[in-house]
Amino acid sequence: MKYSTVIDIGSSKVMCMTTGSDSDGAIVVQGVGIRNYRGYRLGVLPTVGALSEALEAAINEAQEKSGIRIKSACVGVPSPFTKTIVTSCEVDVESRGFRVSRRDVDYLLELSCDPPAPHGYELMHSTPFGFTLDGTDSDSSPVGKSADKLGAQVAHMFVRTDFRIMVSDVLRSIGIEADPFVSSAMACAIFTIPFEERRRGALLIDCGGSHCDISFICENALVFSESIGIGGEHITNDIAMGLRLPYASADELKRRFVYGIDYESGLERLHLPSGEIVLVEYGDLQMIVESRTDELGQMMFEVICDAVPGLSLDTPVYMVGGGIALMRGGAEYLSSCIGRDINVNMPRTSLLNTISYAPAFGLAQFMLYGSGASVKNNSKIISNIREFFIS
Repeated sequence: MKYSTVIDIGSSKVMCMTTGSDSDGAIVVQGVGIRNYRGYRLGVLPTVGALSEALEAAINEAQEKSGIRIKSACVGVPSPFTKTIVTSCEVDVESRGFRVSRRDVDYLLELSCDPPAPHGYELMHSTPFGFTLDGTDSDSSPVGKSADKLGAQVAHMFVRTDFRIMVSDVLRSIGIEADPFVSSAMACAIFTIPFEERRRGALLIDCGGSHCDISFICENALVFSESIGIGGEHITNDIAMGLRLPYASADELKRRFVYGIDYESGLERLHLPSGEIVLVEYGDLQMIVESRTDELGQMMFEVICDAVPGLSLDTPVYMVGGGIALMRGGAEYLSSCIGRDINVNMPRTSLLNTISYAPAFGLAQFMLYGSGASVKNNSKIISNIREFFIS
Protein backbone atom coordinates (compact mmCIF):
# COMPACT_ATOMS: atom_id res chain seq x y z
CA MET A 1 0.00 0.00 0.00
CA LYS A 2 1.18 3.50 -0.85
CA TYR A 3 1.28 5.86 2.15
CA SER A 4 1.21 9.63 2.38
CA THR A 5 1.20 12.00 5.35
CA VAL A 6 -0.37 15.45 5.16
CA ILE A 7 -0.47 18.35 7.58
CA ASP A 8 -3.35 20.83 7.57
CA ILE A 9 -2.49 24.04 9.44
CA GLY A 10 -5.72 25.80 10.34
CA SER A 11 -6.35 29.07 12.12
CA SER A 12 -7.28 27.29 15.36
CA LYS A 13 -6.07 23.69 15.02
CA VAL A 14 -3.38 21.55 13.41
CA MET A 15 -4.18 18.16 11.87
CA CYS A 16 -1.76 15.44 10.83
CA MET A 17 -3.22 12.56 8.80
CA THR A 18 -1.51 9.46 7.41
CA THR A 19 -3.43 7.76 4.61
CA GLY A 20 -2.92 4.96 2.15
CA SER A 21 -4.52 3.78 -1.08
CA ASP A 22 -5.74 0.25 -1.64
CA SER A 23 -6.04 -1.72 -4.87
CA ASP A 24 -9.55 -0.36 -5.54
CA GLY A 25 -8.42 3.26 -5.38
CA ALA A 26 -9.85 4.02 -1.95
CA ILE A 27 -8.28 6.44 0.51
CA VAL A 28 -7.69 4.47 3.70
CA VAL A 29 -7.05 6.47 6.88
CA GLN A 30 -4.21 5.01 8.95
CA GLY A 31 -4.06 7.58 11.72
CA VAL A 32 -5.03 11.14 12.62
CA GLY A 33 -3.69 13.58 15.17
CA ILE A 34 -5.42 16.88 16.01
CA ARG A 35 -4.35 19.68 18.34
CA ASN A 36 -5.96 23.04 19.02
CA TYR A 37 -3.62 26.02 19.29
CA ARG A 38 -3.54 29.79 19.14
CA GLY A 39 -3.15 29.99 15.39
CA TYR A 40 -2.62 32.66 12.78
CA ARG A 41 -4.84 35.66 12.19
CA LEU A 42 -5.36 36.71 8.56
CA GLY A 43 -1.74 36.46 7.55
CA VAL A 44 -0.19 37.10 10.96
CA LEU A 45 2.06 34.14 11.71
CA PRO A 46 1.51 32.10 14.86
CA THR A 47 4.27 32.05 17.45
CA VAL A 48 6.97 29.46 16.84
CA GLY A 49 6.32 27.94 20.26
CA ALA A 50 2.57 27.53 19.72
CA LEU A 51 3.01 26.06 16.24
CA SER A 52 5.84 23.74 17.33
CA GLU A 53 3.90 22.37 20.29
CA ALA A 54 0.75 21.76 18.22
CA LEU A 55 2.59 20.15 15.30
CA GLU A 56 4.62 17.82 17.48
CA ALA A 57 1.55 16.72 19.45
CA ALA A 58 -0.55 16.11 16.31
CA ILE A 59 2.26 14.21 14.58
CA ASN A 60 2.94 12.02 17.63
CA GLU A 61 -0.75 11.16 17.90
CA ALA A 62 -0.94 10.26 14.20
CA GLN A 63 2.15 8.05 14.53
CA GLU A 64 0.76 6.25 17.58
CA LYS A 65 -2.57 5.55 15.89
CA SER A 66 -1.10 4.47 12.56
CA GLY A 67 2.02 2.68 13.77
CA ILE A 68 3.89 4.41 10.94
CA ARG A 69 7.03 6.46 11.50
CA ILE A 70 6.54 9.79 9.73
CA LYS A 71 9.64 11.05 7.91
CA SER A 72 8.13 13.57 5.50
CA ALA A 73 4.79 15.30 5.07
CA CYS A 74 2.91 17.40 2.54
CA VAL A 75 2.03 20.74 4.12
CA GLY A 76 -1.17 22.52 3.17
CA VAL A 77 -0.65 26.27 2.94
CA PRO A 78 -3.63 28.36 4.17
CA SER A 79 -5.00 30.97 1.78
CA PRO A 80 -3.79 34.01 3.79
CA PHE A 81 -0.21 32.87 3.09
CA THR A 82 -0.61 32.39 -0.67
CA LYS A 83 -0.82 34.53 -3.78
CA THR A 84 -1.83 33.61 -7.34
CA ILE A 85 -0.57 35.02 -10.63
CA VAL A 86 -2.25 33.93 -13.88
CA THR A 87 -0.30 34.07 -17.15
CA SER A 88 -1.04 32.99 -20.72
CA CYS A 89 1.21 30.99 -23.02
CA GLU A 90 1.10 29.51 -26.53
CA VAL A 91 3.50 27.09 -28.22
CA ASP A 92 3.82 25.38 -31.57
CA VAL A 93 2.82 21.74 -31.43
CA GLU A 94 5.98 19.69 -31.86
CA SER A 95 4.55 17.74 -34.78
CA ARG A 96 2.63 20.53 -36.52
CA GLY A 97 -0.67 19.40 -37.96
CA PHE A 98 -0.57 16.21 -35.94
CA ARG A 99 -1.76 15.38 -32.44
CA VAL A 100 -0.92 17.19 -29.22
CA SER A 101 1.25 15.09 -26.93
CA ARG A 102 1.90 15.22 -23.19
CA ARG A 103 5.34 16.54 -24.12
CA ASP A 104 3.71 19.59 -25.77
CA VAL A 105 1.75 20.30 -22.58
CA ASP A 106 4.90 19.94 -20.46
CA TYR A 107 6.78 22.32 -22.78
CA LEU A 108 3.98 24.90 -22.55
CA LEU A 109 4.04 24.67 -18.78
CA GLU A 110 7.83 24.96 -18.72
CA LEU A 111 7.77 28.16 -20.80
CA SER A 112 5.14 29.74 -18.55
CA CYS A 113 6.78 28.89 -15.23
CA ASP A 114 8.95 31.94 -14.75
CA PRO A 115 6.63 34.73 -13.55
CA PRO A 116 8.17 37.29 -11.20
CA ALA A 117 7.42 36.27 -7.62
CA PRO A 118 5.63 38.83 -5.42
CA HIS A 119 7.92 40.32 -2.78
CA GLY A 120 8.35 37.90 0.10
CA TYR A 121 6.88 34.93 -1.78
CA GLU A 122 8.23 31.92 -3.68
CA LEU A 123 6.67 29.58 -6.23
CA MET A 124 4.93 26.42 -4.98
CA HIS A 125 3.30 24.95 -8.09
CA SER A 126 1.81 25.92 -11.46
CA THR A 127 -1.36 24.51 -13.01
CA PRO A 128 -2.51 24.97 -16.64
CA PHE A 129 -6.20 25.47 -17.45
CA GLY A 130 -8.36 26.84 -20.24
CA PHE A 131 -6.51 25.07 -23.06
CA THR A 132 -6.93 26.33 -26.63
CA LEU A 133 -6.19 24.58 -29.92
CA ASP A 134 -5.39 26.99 -32.76
CA GLY A 135 -7.13 29.72 -30.76
CA THR A 136 -10.31 27.71 -30.10
CA ASP A 137 -11.29 26.62 -26.60
CA SER A 138 -10.75 22.95 -25.85
CA ASP A 139 -13.54 21.54 -23.70
CA SER A 140 -11.39 18.66 -22.47
CA SER A 141 -7.75 17.63 -22.32
CA PRO A 142 -5.92 18.67 -25.50
CA VAL A 143 -3.74 15.55 -25.53
CA GLY A 144 -4.42 13.47 -28.62
CA LYS A 145 -6.17 16.26 -30.54
CA SER A 146 -4.93 17.75 -33.83
CA ALA A 147 -3.61 21.34 -33.82
CA ASP A 148 -0.74 23.53 -34.94
CA LYS A 149 -0.71 25.70 -31.81
CA LEU A 150 -1.44 24.86 -28.21
CA GLY A 151 -2.36 27.60 -25.73
CA ALA A 152 -3.42 27.79 -22.11
CA GLN A 153 -3.63 29.96 -19.05
CA VAL A 154 -1.45 28.97 -16.13
CA ALA A 155 -2.17 29.66 -12.45
CA HIS A 156 1.05 30.07 -10.47
CA MET A 157 0.63 29.57 -6.72
CA PHE A 158 3.12 31.28 -4.40
CA VAL A 159 3.73 30.66 -0.71
CA ARG A 160 4.90 33.32 1.70
CA THR A 161 8.56 32.67 2.39
CA ASP A 162 8.44 33.34 6.13
CA PHE A 163 5.57 30.86 6.52
CA ARG A 164 7.46 28.16 4.60
CA ILE A 165 10.64 28.73 6.59
CA MET A 166 8.83 28.65 9.95
CA VAL A 167 6.99 25.41 9.20
CA SER A 168 10.06 23.76 7.62
CA ASP A 169 12.23 24.66 10.61
CA VAL A 170 9.69 23.41 13.13
CA LEU A 171 9.24 20.08 11.32
CA ARG A 172 12.98 19.68 10.77
CA SER A 173 13.54 20.09 14.51
CA ILE A 174 11.48 16.92 15.09
CA GLY A 175 13.06 14.99 12.23
CA ILE A 176 10.44 15.51 9.51
CA GLU A 177 10.94 16.96 6.04
CA ALA A 178 8.27 19.36 4.80
CA ASP A 179 7.75 18.36 1.17
CA PRO A 180 5.88 19.52 -0.80
CA PHE A 181 4.01 22.70 0.12
CA VAL A 182 0.60 22.75 -1.59
CA SER A 183 -2.26 25.26 -1.62
CA SER A 184 -4.76 23.88 0.87
CA ALA A 185 -7.64 25.67 -0.89
CA MET A 186 -6.72 24.15 -4.26
CA ALA A 187 -6.49 20.60 -2.88
CA CYS A 188 -9.73 21.05 -0.92
CA ALA A 189 -11.59 22.39 -3.97
CA ILE A 190 -10.43 19.47 -6.13
CA PHE A 191 -11.56 17.02 -3.46
CA THR A 192 -14.90 18.74 -2.80
CA ILE A 193 -16.15 19.94 -6.19
CA PRO A 194 -16.81 17.47 -9.05
CA PHE A 195 -14.65 18.14 -12.10
CA GLU A 196 -17.60 18.77 -14.40
CA GLU A 197 -18.74 21.60 -12.12
CA ARG A 198 -15.33 23.23 -11.85
CA ARG A 199 -14.49 22.77 -15.53
CA ARG A 200 -16.15 26.13 -16.25
CA GLY A 201 -15.30 27.55 -12.84
CA ALA A 202 -16.66 27.09 -9.31
CA LEU A 203 -16.45 28.84 -5.95
CA LEU A 204 -15.29 27.29 -2.69
CA ILE A 205 -16.08 28.89 0.68
CA ASP A 206 -14.03 27.62 3.62
CA CYS A 207 -15.37 28.87 6.96
CA GLY A 208 -12.67 28.57 9.61
CA GLY A 209 -12.32 29.64 13.20
CA SER A 210 -10.95 33.14 12.71
CA HIS A 211 -11.65 33.81 9.02
CA CYS A 212 -13.39 32.58 5.87
CA ASP A 213 -11.63 31.96 2.56
CA ILE A 214 -13.36 32.39 -0.79
CA SER A 215 -11.61 30.74 -3.75
CA PHE A 216 -12.40 30.47 -7.45
CA ILE A 217 -11.18 27.30 -9.17
CA CYS A 218 -11.24 26.54 -12.87
CA GLU A 219 -10.59 22.91 -13.81
CA ASN A 220 -7.74 22.04 -11.42
CA ALA A 221 -6.29 25.55 -11.12
CA LEU A 222 -6.94 27.94 -8.25
CA VAL A 223 -7.37 31.29 -9.97
CA PHE A 224 -8.39 33.56 -7.10
CA SER A 225 -8.52 33.48 -3.30
CA GLU A 226 -9.39 36.08 -0.70
CA SER A 227 -9.84 35.89 3.07
CA ILE A 228 -12.51 37.56 5.20
CA GLY A 229 -11.75 38.31 8.84
CA ILE A 230 -14.87 36.68 10.30
CA GLY A 231 -15.12 33.06 11.39
CA GLY A 232 -16.86 30.76 13.83
CA GLU A 233 -14.93 32.13 16.80
CA HIS A 234 -16.46 35.57 16.24
CA ILE A 235 -19.97 34.14 16.58
CA THR A 236 -18.97 32.32 19.75
CA ASN A 237 -17.40 35.48 21.20
CA ASP A 238 -20.54 37.46 20.37
CA ILE A 239 -22.69 34.93 22.24
CA ALA A 240 -20.32 34.90 25.20
CA MET A 241 -20.28 38.70 25.47
CA GLY A 242 -23.95 39.28 24.62
CA LEU A 243 -25.30 36.67 27.01
CA ARG A 244 -22.46 36.95 29.56
CA LEU A 245 -21.51 33.30 29.32
CA PRO A 246 -18.20 31.43 29.52
CA TYR A 247 -16.69 30.76 26.11
CA ALA A 248 -17.22 26.98 26.31
CA SER A 249 -20.92 27.41 27.15
CA ALA A 250 -21.34 29.93 24.33
CA ASP A 251 -19.70 27.53 21.88
CA GLU A 252 -22.06 24.74 22.95
CA LEU A 253 -25.06 27.01 22.34
CA LYS A 254 -23.71 27.96 18.92
CA ARG A 255 -23.30 24.34 17.85
CA ARG A 256 -26.91 23.55 18.80
CA PHE A 257 -28.33 26.64 17.10
CA VAL A 258 -30.51 26.03 14.03
CA TYR A 259 -30.82 28.71 11.35
CA GLY A 260 -34.24 29.34 9.88
CA ILE A 261 -36.27 28.68 13.05
CA ASP A 262 -38.23 31.50 14.67
CA TYR A 263 -36.78 31.77 18.17
CA GLU A 264 -38.95 34.77 19.08
CA SER A 265 -39.96 33.20 22.40
CA GLY A 266 -38.63 30.44 24.58
CA LEU A 267 -36.08 29.95 27.33
CA GLU A 268 -33.36 27.41 28.02
CA ARG A 269 -31.87 26.52 31.39
CA LEU A 270 -28.14 26.36 30.79
CA HIS A 271 -25.83 24.68 33.30
CA LEU A 272 -22.48 26.48 33.48
CA PRO A 273 -19.20 24.74 34.38
CA SER A 274 -19.23 26.65 37.67
CA GLY A 275 -22.47 24.90 38.63
CA GLU A 276 -24.56 28.04 38.15
CA ILE A 277 -27.79 27.80 36.17
CA VAL A 278 -28.74 30.67 33.85
CA LEU A 279 -31.77 31.28 31.65
CA VAL A 280 -31.03 31.98 27.98
CA GLU A 281 -33.67 33.64 25.81
CA TYR A 282 -33.74 32.04 22.36
CA GLY A 283 -34.70 35.34 20.75
CA ASP A 284 -31.53 37.00 22.05
CA LEU A 285 -29.40 34.08 20.84
CA GLN A 286 -30.98 34.25 17.39
CA MET A 287 -30.39 37.99 17.09
CA ILE A 288 -26.70 37.61 18.04
CA VAL A 289 -25.97 34.69 15.71
CA GLU A 290 -27.86 36.03 12.71
CA SER A 291 -26.46 39.57 13.06
CA ARG A 292 -22.88 38.32 12.76
CA THR A 293 -23.84 35.87 10.01
CA ASP A 294 -25.53 38.69 8.07
CA GLU A 295 -22.30 40.69 8.29
CA LEU A 296 -20.31 37.71 7.03
CA GLY A 297 -22.80 37.09 4.23
CA GLN A 298 -22.58 40.70 3.06
CA MET A 299 -18.79 40.54 2.98
CA MET A 300 -18.95 37.26 1.05
CA PHE A 301 -21.34 38.81 -1.45
CA GLU A 302 -18.95 41.72 -2.06
CA VAL A 303 -15.93 39.44 -2.51
CA ILE A 304 -17.79 37.13 -4.89
CA CYS A 305 -19.00 40.06 -7.00
CA ASP A 306 -15.41 41.32 -7.29
CA ALA A 307 -13.73 37.90 -7.65
CA VAL A 308 -14.38 37.20 -11.31
CA PRO A 309 -15.96 39.86 -13.54
CA GLY A 310 -19.18 38.64 -15.10
CA LEU A 311 -19.42 35.59 -12.83
CA SER A 312 -22.60 33.70 -13.73
CA LEU A 313 -25.37 33.16 -11.21
CA ASP A 314 -25.19 29.50 -12.27
CA THR A 315 -21.60 29.18 -11.07
CA PRO A 316 -21.53 26.32 -8.53
CA VAL A 317 -20.75 27.30 -4.93
CA TYR A 318 -19.51 24.80 -2.35
CA MET A 319 -18.76 25.29 1.33
CA VAL A 320 -16.54 23.44 3.79
CA GLY A 321 -15.32 24.25 7.27
CA GLY A 322 -15.85 23.42 10.90
CA GLY A 323 -18.21 26.26 11.81
CA ILE A 324 -21.21 27.48 9.82
CA ALA A 325 -20.75 24.67 7.27
CA LEU A 326 -21.59 22.16 10.01
CA MET A 327 -24.32 24.23 11.72
CA ARG A 328 -27.84 23.16 10.85
CA GLY A 329 -29.30 25.53 8.28
CA GLY A 330 -26.05 27.49 7.98
CA ALA A 331 -25.52 26.86 4.27
CA GLU A 332 -29.13 27.72 3.48
CA TYR A 333 -28.94 30.94 5.49
CA LEU A 334 -25.74 32.09 3.76
CA SER A 335 -27.27 31.13 0.40
CA SER A 336 -29.94 33.76 0.96
CA CYS A 337 -27.25 36.29 1.92
CA ILE A 338 -25.18 35.88 -1.25
CA GLY A 339 -28.03 35.11 -3.65
CA ARG A 340 -26.57 31.76 -4.72
CA ASP A 341 -27.24 28.17 -3.70
CA ILE A 342 -24.45 26.79 -1.52
CA ASN A 343 -23.69 23.06 -1.53
CA VAL A 344 -22.03 21.32 1.41
CA ASN A 345 -20.05 18.29 0.27
CA MET A 346 -17.65 17.25 2.99
CA PRO A 347 -17.05 14.41 5.44
CA ARG A 348 -19.50 14.96 8.30
CA THR A 349 -18.89 13.95 11.87
CA SER A 350 -21.15 14.13 14.92
CA LEU A 351 -23.36 17.17 15.43
CA LEU A 352 -21.15 18.70 18.13
CA ASN A 353 -17.87 18.00 16.31
CA THR A 354 -16.81 21.17 14.51
CA ILE A 355 -13.58 19.82 13.00
CA SER A 356 -13.33 20.12 9.21
CA TYR A 357 -11.55 17.14 7.65
CA ALA A 358 -12.08 18.30 4.05
CA PRO A 359 -8.70 20.09 3.62
CA ALA A 360 -6.76 17.10 4.98
CA PHE A 361 -8.59 14.66 2.70
CA GLY A 362 -8.04 17.05 -0.21
CA LEU A 363 -4.30 17.08 0.45
CA ALA A 364 -4.28 13.28 0.82
CA GLN A 365 -6.09 12.82 -2.49
CA PHE A 366 -3.69 15.27 -4.15
CA MET A 367 -0.66 13.33 -2.89
CA LEU A 368 -2.06 9.90 -3.71
CA TYR A 369 -3.81 10.63 -7.01
CA GLY A 370 -2.77 14.08 -8.21
CA SER A 371 -5.86 15.89 -9.47
CA GLY A 372 -8.03 12.92 -8.59
CA ALA A 373 -8.37 11.74 -12.18
CA SER A 374 -6.69 8.45 -11.28
CA VAL A 375 -9.18 7.61 -8.55
CA LYS A 376 -10.87 4.38 -9.63
CA ASN A 377 -13.81 4.33 -7.27
CA ASN A 378 -14.80 7.58 -5.62
CA SER A 379 -17.75 5.98 -3.83
CA LYS A 380 -15.40 3.61 -2.06
CA ILE A 381 -13.22 6.54 -0.98
CA ILE A 382 -16.24 8.14 0.64
CA SER A 383 -17.18 4.78 2.20
CA ASN A 384 -13.75 4.46 3.79
CA ILE A 385 -13.96 8.00 5.10
CA ARG A 386 -17.34 7.25 6.69
CA GLU A 387 -15.95 4.07 8.24
CA PHE A 388 -13.11 6.14 9.71
CA PHE A 389 -15.58 8.47 11.44
CA ILE A 390 -17.79 5.64 12.69
CA SER A 391 -14.98 3.49 14.11
